[in-house]
Amino acid sequence: MGYQIYSKKSIDILLSSQLFTFQLISLISIDPWTIFY
Repeated sequence: MGYQIYSKKSIDILLSSQLFTFQLISLISIDPWTIFY
């Protein structure tokens, strides 16, 4: 049971980090200058 909770947490962290990376990449590809403002 503890392992399931740990793996669930790891999957959530992995998905959120992938989502953040995807948003970052899409933001850069849309307009690189938005980061500097």
